Amino acid sequence: MIFLPPSHKNQNFVWFLLASVLSLCHTPYTSAFHCRSPSSRHFPSRRLSPSPLGVVFPAGPSLAASTKDAFGLTAETVSETAYTRKTKRESKSVEGTGQGQKQKARRSLIRSNVLQKRPVVLRLVPQSSAKESLRKGDPWVFSDAIKRKINGPPGCLALLQDEAGKPLALGLYDSSSPLAFRMLSLYNSPQRRNRLLNRRQRQEETEEWHKSEPNEVSSSLIASRLERALDLRERLFGVSSHLMLRPPSLSPSPSRSLEEVSSEREREGVSVTTGYRLVNGEGDGLPGLVIDRYGPYAVVRLDGAGPAGFYDGGGIGQFLVDRLHGLDAVFLKGGVTEGAGREEGEGASRKSVSLLASSSSCPSKDVEVLLKHPIEFYENGMVMHSDPLRGQKTGAFLDQRENRQIIRKIAAGGKRVLNLFAYNGGFSVAAGQGGASHVTSVDSSKGAIEASRAVWERNGLSPGRHLPVVGDALEFLKSSTEFNERVEAMLQKEDLGGVPGGGDVKVKKKEWEVVVVDPPSFACSRASLMGAEKKYKELFEMAARVTASGGCLALSSCSSHLRLERFMEICESAVSSAGRTGKVIEVRQQAGDHPFPLSSFAMRYLKFVLIELD
Repeated sequence: MIFLPPSHKNQNFVWFLLASVLSLCHTPYTSAFHCRSPSSRHFPSRRLSPSPLGVVFPAGPSLAASTKDAFGLTAETVSETAYTRKTKRESKSVEGTGQGQKQKARRSLIRSNVLQKRPVVLRLVPQSSAKESLRKGDPWVFSDAIKRKINGPPGCLALLQDEAGKPLALGLYDSSSPLAFRMLSLYNSPQRRNRLLNRRQRQEETEEWHKSEPNEVSSSLIASRLERALDLRERLFGVSSHLMLRPPSLSPSPSRSLEEVSSEREREGVSVTTGYRLVNGEGDGLPGLVIDRYGPYAVVRLDGAGPAGFYDGGGIGQFLVDRLHGLDAVFLKGGVTEGAGREEGEGASRKSVSLLASSSSCPSKDVEVLLKHPIEFYENGMVMHSDPLRGQKTGAFLDQRENRQIIRKIAAGGKRVLNLFAYNGGFSVAAGQGGASHVTSVDSSKGAIEASRAVWERNGLSPGRHLPVVGDALEFLKSSTEFNERVEAMLQKEDLGGVPGGGDVKVKKKEWEVVVVDPPSFACSRASLMGAEKKYKELFEMAARVTASGGCLALSSCSSHLRLERFMEICESAVSSAGRTGKVIEVRQQAGDHPFPLSSFAMRYLKFVLIELD
């Protein structure tokens, strides 16, 4: 034992020794110390705590801090603990008042039952390829790659480990879905984050990582990623697009055309595209969450029971209304059973729509009143319609926006255009605005054809230039091909009897200079891919037969299971089987407001190929 005479300096020295021992042992007593010494620069990933004498000492890593560092969330969340404490103080200070309830709802982006439970622990099967895919950024893990199924409510948080028990990622879990795990954050090991930490500290951080509270990890993470997604759209479409002026009422007078209205808006600095995707799920780091904006309204869609059980729709809706200028209301497309978190509850309609949030300027709180008529929005100067209440997905297909612009350009010069699987006539209106002499729209749905007729006339286009047809696209192509074959046979025999129009065969022959084929997804699963490829080939071959010489054939697929390389092979085979040759003008995928992870092939779902046939 060393005896030191009582003095002020010696007392400070004793405190210094005691604090050093406690800090090395990581005991709770270190929380009373304050660190303000130059030595803190040697411990960049560790908190520094004050001592009673103002001497600086590094404290042991806290559970919340180590968890955030492990997920790599520190930069995104910007002091998440401080955010959580501030939220609690604000809610508590106005508790019991309407303002307090609004304040609390605004920050509730995740369901409370998810935050109250610790993550379930999942483990991959040995030698699973999902391990490497996750590290590359692929956010999906299917149920066959998980070693043992663990029961839990859809949308609960899950910690995914490799076969050796080492943590890989944190994400959403749905035991009832083939797509069992959707990654929220990839685990960054303490070894890679800070090699200055000793072995004991790394081991403690790894052991404590999965014990973290979910709200400390995820509450502000969702808000920060929403902000990042909205910022991307502002850069893509311009801040002025958020003014979201409704499309003007077009005068029946030919003196006021839509082109003039669009030019006027451009001169005023107002964007003429007011319909686009705000959030594209995994592409924006928000698995299963899709949000489309149509002018003054936004529509949320949750992809499956897992996301429906994880996100708080009301909180997300209020977040959007508060954040985006000119947004009157946010709707949820698809029924969700409260508490169960399933997208389709018993008796729930797939087309059910509910109101999540609305602004003070919203004209009504009744969904039926707000959506009595289709929502109108601008797309590259054209007035388009979205019908969330009666239409598919969120009401319109925004992923083909830039491809419609291509059809608008190549239809110039009085081209005759055939639009198969027309839905609400997006490609048809684009061709009409581009200068097509005549457009034929074919769809099996009578409601879709009526919608295409309405949006055509809404854009001030002449009804005489548009022929809406209710019928099966393949049958329409077969009948047109058979008619053309009869015409060819009669031409060879120089016998024109029975052919409508007599000698004016070329006018009556059913051919089009531009043919657009945009079918639904034939391959809804991997098992159905082979049958889908046969359908695509047959459909594309028939479309090539009715495309005029020198005309353009636009072929598309929205199946995520069909790779682009294989799709190109199908297009080549179909054109060849039709006895035609051609050259590729454009090969495109979804637009920039539909981003996808770099390593995820499944989310590169849209394929669009434009071919000029000889």
